[in-house]
Amino acid sequence: MSGAWLLTEIDHWDHEKERVILLSALSVLVLNHNFISMETTWVSRIPVERLIKVQIGPLGYPGRSIVP
Repeated sequence: MSGAWLLTEIDHWDHEKERVILLSALSVLVLNHNFISMETTWVSRIPVERLIKVQIGPLGYPGRSIVP
């Protein structure tokens, strides 16, 4: 395995979506893991040769939110 990351997305409803990303020489695994129940609900495998780009940036809240 080349690397592992925990990514968080916060949408305009203030919902958090956490994904575990595992990188190997041949594929990228994207897991939806519930850290409270310790269950993985789905896994997606993406072959490395199908990747077009990887974008890296800071974590930030959306400019507007429906939730006060």
